[in-house]
Amino acid sequence: MDLVADALAHFGMAGFDGAFVSLQSEDGKPISEAMEQLADAMVAMGQALIAGR
Repeated sequence: MDLVADALAHFGMAGFDGAFVSLQSEDGKPISEAMEQLADAMVAMGQALIAGR
């Protein structure tokens, strides 16, 4: 599954960085909400990559 990890590594980092910036901006959204959305997105993208093999 290195293909999936390699394909999603930068997306995951960018998503985490964005969630951290959001937390620092004190926009009122809990970081856990952003992490759940990021995890859901990464799972869906990983599944699509595997299905396309």
